[in-house]
Formats: sequence, C-alpha cells, structure tokens
Amino acid sequence: MRKWSALPSFFTRSRTQVAKRPGRKRSRAKQISSMAKRSLLHESLETRHLLAGEGVGIDIARDFNSTGLVGSLSSTISWGDGTQSAGTVTGVTDNNGPLSIKFEYMGTFFNDPARKTLLENAAASVVERFSDDLDAITPNSYLKWKARTFNPLTGAELLVDDLAVAANQLVIYVGARQLGGNRIGEAGPGAAVTNFPAPANATQQNEQAEFIETIVARGEEGAELKTASGANRTQATDIGTWGGFISFDIDTNWHFGASTDGLDDDEVDFSTTVVHEMMHVMGFGNAQQYPGITSSYQTATSGNSFIGVQAKAENGGVNVPLNGFDHFADSVISNNQQSVVSERVDSGTRKVLTPLDIAALDDIGWTPRASTFANVTASHIYADNPSDGTTYPVEIVLRGSQFGELTSTLTNTVTNTPPSLSLPPNQSVEIDRGFTITNLGEILDPGFTSAAAGSTETFTYSINWGDGDTDSGDATIDRVGNGTLSTLASFDGSHTYDAIGTYTVSVTATDDDNGSDTETFSITVTAKPALSLQLSKTIFTEDEGQDAAILTVSRSGPASNLAQTVTLTSSDTSEVIVPATVTIPANASSITTPIRIADDTLLDGTQTATISAAGAGMDSGDINLEVQDAEFLTAIFAGGNITEADTTSVVLRITRSNTDADDALLVNITGGDSQQLTVESQFTIPAGDRTGSVVLTPVQDDQAELTKTLDFVISATSYASANASVDILDDEPPLFQNPENRFDANGQDGLTPADILAVINQLAEEGSGVLLDPEVRPLDGVFYDVDGNYVLTPNDILEVINELAEQAAPSSDVGGERILDENVDDPAERLSLIDGKGSTDVDDDDETRLRSLLDTESFVL
Repeated sequence: MRKWSALPSFFTRSRTQVAKRPGRKRSRAKQISSMAKRSLLHESLETRHLLAGEGVGIDIARDFNSTGLVGSLSSTISWGDGTQSAGTVTGVTDNNGPLSIKFEYMGTFFNDPARKTLLENAAASVVERFSDDLDAITPNSYLKWKARTFNPLTGAELLVDDLAVAANQLVIYVGARQLGGNRIGEAGPGAAVTNFPAPANATQQNEQAEFIETIVARGEEGAELKTASGANRTQATDIGTWGGFISFDIDTNWHFGASTDGLDDDEVDFSTTVVHEMMHVMGFGNAQQYPGITSSYQTATSGNSFIGVQAKAENGGVNVPLNGFDHFADSVISNNQQSVVSERVDSGTRKVLTPLDIAALDDIGWTPRASTFANVTASHIYADNPSDGTTYPVEIVLRGSQFGELTSTLTNTVTNTPPSLSLPPNQSVEIDRGFTITNLGEILDPGFTSAAAGSTETFTYSINWGDGDTDSGDATIDRVGNGTLSTLASFDGSHTYDAIGTYTVSVTATDDDNGSDTETFSITVTAKPALSLQLSKTIFTEDEGQDAAILTVSRSGPASNLAQTVTLTSSDTSEVIVPATVTIPANASSITTPIRIADDTLLDGTQTATISAAGAGMDSGDINLEVQDAEFLTAIFAGGNITEADTTSVVLRITRSNTDADDALLVNITGGDSQQLTVESQFTIPAGDRTGSVVLTPVQDDQAELTKTLDFVISATSYASANASVDILDDEPPLFQNPENRFDANGQDGLTPADILAVINQLAEEGSGVLLDPEVRPLDGVFYDVDGNYVLTPNDILEVINELAEQAAPSSDVGGERILDENVDDPAERLSLIDGKGSTDVDDDDETRLRSLLDTESFVL
C-alpha cells in the first residue's frame, strides 16, 4: 500500500501582489463615458460604420466569439441617441461548460450574497472555458483519504477527511485574512493523503489502487501515478486536481462590481483577482505535488521561461518570460492586455482571461472548449439626425448571465430627410376678396420627436403669393410621429389679390435641420362676380302664401371653389317675405329658395315689390314683382228659411275682409226675386265698420206655389263677390190637396177606397217623385197630393189607406192581412204591407188584393 505524506516542499501556494497607481480618485457616481471602462474579454472587435436616414429603420448584425462568456447570453444595444434596446442573440445562446465549482465558504468575508455571486461567476468564467471530464471522488469505509490544502483564514494546513467530490467538480475552500504587505490573494491546488485500512479481499485491494489514481488524477491519464505500461510516472503531462483554496486580503479596498462601472483608481478589482487565483488553483505555478513526480507545470517551464507549446505559439513563437516561478512577467501582453496571471494587479483596472492564459492552462493539461460564437441582430429607427454632427456612436454588449461581457462599437451616420410638402390643386378667387385656404401646405416627414433621444421635429413655412407679398410662420404638428408613423404637420394661408390675373404661388417647408421642400400651384384671380335673380312667376295675389314661387339666385363667372353667402331683402315685407340669407355652395353657380306672398288684410290694390340680393365681393342684383289685392266679401242670411207670411224682416249680414275700414263701402246686391222678397239693390257699409246688415221683406201673395230658393250676389269694387241664398216657404194650402178633406183624392163622395185607386192610377201613370208645380200644372179635379208636399209618392196612397183603416176600426184583419200598423212610419213600408211582397210598385196582384180587401166593384187600374 502506497501512502503520501504531504510535505510543504511538495505543496505550494502562489501569492498575488497589487501595485497601486497614483492618481485622482473618481466619484462612484460618475457617468462612464469611455468604453475602456467596460469589461472586454479576449476578443477585440473592430469599429464599423453604417449609414441611414432619420425615421428610416437600420439593421445591425455582429458576430462575437462568445467562448469567454458564462451562462445564458443576452445583448443590449445603446444606440447613441439616448435609447437602448435588447438585441436578438442567435448561435450559441447558453455558454456553460461541463465543469463546475463547489465553494466551501469559511469566515464572514462572504456573508454578503453579492460577493458570493461575484466570486462564483468570476471563477466559472475560467473553469467553464474547459471541457475536461473529471471523475468523481467517492470515499467509503475502505476507501478513506484526506484532502490536503491550506486554511484560507489562517494559512495553516487544512486536512479534510473523506471529502466527496462530484464528477466534473472542483471543491475550493475560500475565505479572507490579513495577508500583509501588498499581497491581495493567494491560492493553490490541493493534494491528497491516504490511510487505507487493510483490504478485506483482492477486490478491495484493486479498488484502493484505482481510488489512489482517482484522487490524484481524476481520470486524466497524464496525471496518474502509473503510466499505461505500469511503470511509475516521473513527469506529469496533465493535472486532475480535486480543487484547492483561495484566500483574499481582508484589508484591501476591493471593487465588488460586476462591471467596471465605478471602479476607482484606488480600488482593486475583485473579479480580476478571482480569475488570477483560479489560474493557480488549476495548477499554474504548481511545484511538485507528489514525491518523485514532476508536475505538469514544471514540465512546461525551463528556468525563467514558460515553454509550453500552446503558450509559445500564442506568444508569437517565443517562450513566455516568467517573473519568479509562478507568474508571467508583467511585460507579457496578450490581446492588448497584460496577462491575468502576471504577478502584479494594478488598482483601478480589470483584467480578464487572455488567449495566452488559456494556452498556458492547455499546456499544463486542461482541455480548452471549442470556441463558441454568437450573433447579435437588432433594428432601430433614429428620430432625427444628431444635432451636433452626423454620427451616433453605437455600443453592442453581449453578456453572460453568470459572468463576462463583450463589447463591440460602430458608428451610425444618420442624415436628415427633408420634409415632403403637398399643396392644394390650382385655385380660382375674385379680385379684392380675401380668402383662406385651410391646410394650404401639408407636411410629411419620417423624422419625429423623441423625448428619450432628446430630438424635436419642427417645421417653418414661407409663402410667396406671386404678387410681391409673402407670408411665413411655424407649421402646426398634426401628428407626432414614431418609428411606424411619419410626423404630419400643416399650415393655412390667407391672402387678398387686388389685380386680375394668374399667379404662381411658391411654398417652402423647412425642418429644424434646414431640410426643405418647395412646391408651387397657381391661383387665377377673376373680376368681381355679379348676382342675378329669377322668379318662376312675377304676378301674384296676396293670398298665395308659402312657396308661392321659386327664386333662383345666381352668380356670374366660373363656378368658384368657395361658398358664397347671399343676403336677400324684400322692399315690402307685408307683401313679400324672403329668407334672410342663402348660400351658393362651393363649385356651384346658383341656389334656389321659395318665397312667401303675404296677405296684409288691407285694401291697397296691386302693389309692386322688389327682391334684392347682395354678397361680399359681388355686385348686387334685384327683381320686381306685382302682388294683387285679394280682399273679399262674405254674406249670410240670419235666421234660416223664411215663410212668406212672416211679419219680421229678413236680415242679410255683409262683411268686408280688410281691416282698414276707414271708408264707407258701397255694396251691390243682385239676384233674388222681387215678387218673393224685396231688397234694395245697393247698400253702404258705414265707415269704420267691417260688417253691415241689409233688411229684406217677404212678399205675401194668395197663390199656391212651391218653396222658392232665392240666390243673391253681393259685390263691391276691388272685392271678390259673395253669394247668399234663402228659401221662401209658401203659406197657401197645397193646390193639389183636397181643401175639404185631404184624403178625398178623387173629390167625390168623401173618403172611399176609390180615393186609393185614384192615387194609385196617377202614380202608375206618372211614376213616383213627380213634382206638382202649380205654376205649370193645372188642377184637373183629382187631389193626388194627399200629404201636401207637392210631390207624388206612394206615401200619398198610404195616407188614404191608413185613414180608411182608422175610420173603420182601431185595427182590422181582412183575409189574414194587416191593413194598419201604427208603428210603421215609412209610407213605402206601409204600402209593402198591403202588397205582401215587400214592393211599392202597383201591379195586377195589387188590384186583386185591393178589390178583395175593399169588397167593391171592379175598377180600372
């Protein structure tokens, strides 16, 4: 069984010193204006130049070697105009390697979680650059060992019994103490001590032998104690440490920022120190760890030079000079930066792992991961070109979520885009008439106002009217643009031309960067137009009222693109009423409107009125019309119909329609019948009265006659005539009714059934409804008009029948037929009761029935 005793000469630690640079202390609150203060990893990207116009989208795409970043990758672009946006990362977006670190924190220095995070991320930026496959260390009851390192709190030896280490994991004991002098940190890899119990069998013995190789080399063949042939190894070409320790100086003025923002000249960057010490934990500067075996670091050194193949190649084919045994010389530069493993760390600066540092770890046995690459793309729209030049500095930052960032710069030249000006079509206006063109100029510009970028998009305008007059001013912003919508602005223009002609109007819009656009249009100035009026008719009567005629208002000249308001007036509003104003629409030559003829209720004869039209900047127009009087008379008889025997006079009331009744009015009365009603042919309505009453006297005579309807016409000069009618009722006994006995129709032997037959025969001969006019019909000895109304009807028959029935008995039934029904008033219906068939016509059946009913001799019907 082999046992190792870890002697100090076989277990080394490397110390790091800090060199402080004199200089003025910077404020922590300062704004970083130089990108030299950013944390640039091993790749230096050239500055590029892009060109774009304001308000126009610009696209960028940058490739990064992202090998040195740890964790998920993200990007931020500062566009130089005060705005930032996230970039889109493609390619390798998760840059974690297989190796990890388990820190065993000792003391209180890392009680602050932010310090722990900074330590872990900085250390991960080193180990995750490599792809070694480290075996797990899993002790048990017969595989017992002690991990040997230094206590970071005291500097004394630290032994840890049966430390278990996961595959691809390094265990690092970390803490802080006073290191003294200019030392800011020390670190080194761990060693191992075993003290196995006696194996119980051959299997355990073999496992113990394999376990020794595991804790020494962790599967890295060039670090194992035995060569592939089984011989004892004397010179290691690889390293497979389980971990180690790091101790930081507790009194150093550390900068614990994840970036260099706020890193002052008197501060030591903690992340730089972590990366430096991780180089030592991983074996850089490591002397002989185990008896009889030269370490891989020793193999790669010769005197004061590091002669590893990869480092020499990275150093331009020249061995890398050492400062002492365990640090590169301070003069060694890689990728424009002092090596991170130089002995001195300058305050106020940050160093990151360089390609030379990675090559050195490669030479001592660590396998670098293949390089990873990421692409960052982004788009942006600049609101405006720079106010102090033409370029914006753009910074593209690619970050690892755990550690590291890469920065690339470019410049964007953003030029001003002149505004685009739109003008109205050619115009036509009248001389000496002021006009305003709304939105005479409309401006479109892709630039826009951005508070974040501190840009403002404004416009001025100038108008040359072509007649020597000019206007200028500030345009109104109608819509504030953005990256999607252009800025819109506009301005109005007002002017008055005093001469006829065609003028070219030149308009210029200028933005705040002196970009401009000039456009023109023409305005034709015409003579002042005239108004004219036309009526659908010009002669009216005053009672025609609303919509009596259509008035057409026209303006001369070409149709204007401006509306015209026209004022209308009537010279006599008691006769003619017009609207106060009408408006001729834009691009129209005329407008129509109805007029109203009013009734003034005055007796004023025919009146002449004038309608006038006036409009701003136009010659007026007018038209004459006549309004004829429409006064009239009304007449009505008071009391209704008149009987010629009336002793009271008949009154005819006559009224004139006009309200001006200052003069007496002579009225003519014509018509009527002087043999029936006497009336004066003229009558005067007294002055001051609108109504007068005429007295008419009925004429009493002894002649039987029909009722007379008398029609009168009442007229007066300048008035529409009136008509009035009245009925004169005769008061003599009816001529065709028997004065002795009205039921004795034949005038013989009193009331007998023969009277019935007499009326029936006459009715059959002449028909029902015959008018019995005494003036044209002589009395022939037969009194057919039993009811005395001068009309021959079936009722005259019924009057006789009913009277016969009443004289015979109160009621009688003959042959089952009812002769009399007191409840039936209608004569025709009474006759139908006799007829039995519901008919008032006299026929053979009626003769038979009557003979039967009356039981008398035969009569000729």
